[in-house]
Amino acid sequence: MISTRRPILIGAVSLVVALLLSGGTNSVASGLLQSTARGTSRATVIPPTATPPIAVDASYELLYPMLVRFNLSLRLPITDVKSMRLKIWQSGAFDQTFDIPYAQWRGASADTTTADFGWPLTVTNAPNPFQTMRFQWEIVTARGTVQSKQIEFEFSDKAHQWISVENAPLMFFWYSSGLNMRFASEAVLRAYTLLKANTGFERTYKFVIYEPGATVCETDPKRPGQGVLTSKRDGTIFPCDPQNMLRIYGARGYTVIERTTSLLEQLQDDIIAVMVRDALAGQFAKNKPPEWFVSGLTQTYKLLGRPNALLLARDIARRDPLLVPDALVATPDGRVAAFSIRYREWQAQTFMFTLYLSAKYGAQTPFTLARDFAGSGDFAKALAGVTNGATLADLFSDYQTWLLTSDADLAIRWNPYLLTPTATITPTETLYPSFTPFTPTITETPTEFPSVTPRPTITPTRVPPTNTARPPGSLETATSATAQK
Repeated sequence: MISTRRPILIGAVSLVVALLLSGGTNSVASGLLQSTARGTSRATVIPPTATPPIAVDASYELLYPMLVRFNLSLRLPITDVKSMRLKIWQSGAFDQTFDIPYAQWRGASADTTTADFGWPLTVTNAPNPFQTMRFQWEIVTARGTVQSKQIEFEFSDKAHQWISVENAPLMFFWYSSGLNMRFASEAVLRAYTLLKANTGFERTYKFVIYEPGATVCETDPKRPGQGVLTSKRDGTIFPCDPQNMLRIYGARGYTVIERTTSLLEQLQDDIIAVMVRDALAGQFAKNKPPEWFVSGLTQTYKLLGRPNALLLARDIARRDPLLVPDALVATPDGRVAAFSIRYREWQAQTFMFTLYLSAKYGAQTPFTLARDFAGSGDFAKALAGVTNGATLADLFSDYQTWLLTSDADLAIRWNPYLLTPTATITPTETLYPSFTPFTPTITETPTEFPSVTPRPTITPTRVPPTNTARPPGSLETATSATAQK
């Protein structure tokens, strides 16, 4: 029997040979051979070479407190890039889009394009500290538009691990693990509450607490006196201004406190001083009282005791009694450094005189005087109203005498937070009223020979023996109600 397949096979082989001779590809020939071997006439379709995807890699570097660097790496020749845009935003704060100029593109290699954009931190665009920021790149290429993934990060001083606590309307941010701000916030809140009661002051505070000697800029031996920041990415050096930290915090309503000592009480007083300054600025916005009164009133709100104020004020009174009124009223000029002896003597006098007003005319006297003056604008009249008509000269004379008495020693231990909450203490005619809250009187009843209470005795009631079962309650009982077993 003659096979009918032979001519077909011969024909297929002839076709392959013809294709090879004519320059046909090996893959096509191979595909035809395979198809022929399987006994089918269907040819294999070879897809075109795939275009490699455009890889977009985005990153950032926060150089606090001066700028944020946004970096882009694009797997595409620079000739194929038409435009770049960078969008930066923070919910409730800002939303900005920047067209990156061609001058900032770089052809890192034949098939890679990079870009570096520095975003300066200013008062106008300052992000909210301790909150999330986001950014995203958009690139138009010859093949179409591509985007980077959306990246987010927290805007904060990355040199520290921050801790926070809220005690409405106060919020605190700090990084020292040994600082108990949860406890301190309670004391500061008491001061805020008293300020609100006395002045009507209300505000939300966000305090950022740095440790003593904290720095935000680096030093560069090649640039003496100039703070710098060095990029960890490529070593680029940028100028650094530590004041910019205060500006960007302040732009978003944050108050920076740098601790002066390791004492928690001192930190509390520093925070309270900020709140008192703001409250009095509002209370005396229309009428300005004497500076000595502002100084004394500010110190009155603080929690930390001031025994040194009494010692300094007494030293002046003993050295030159005639100097006391002048030293009190005359405010040291701006050339006098804070904490210099002259400035500290002035502060001591202002505090002790304000304390004297409380000691003689009632604990609420300074606060009442502040309210009355804020309303009238006449300090002499307001002072006479709370001192039963006394003039400043009369008060100075009596103050010098009081300063050297034991009543001043008693008063220096007082602060307004020791008072039992009452509306207002009415001034009395008593020359030196006592401060009941911190001078409790303990009355002891002396007993020459303390009595000794003898131990009670038990006198049992004996029941004659019997074989008859006894009813309940017939067992031996104690005749004394205070018997002890």
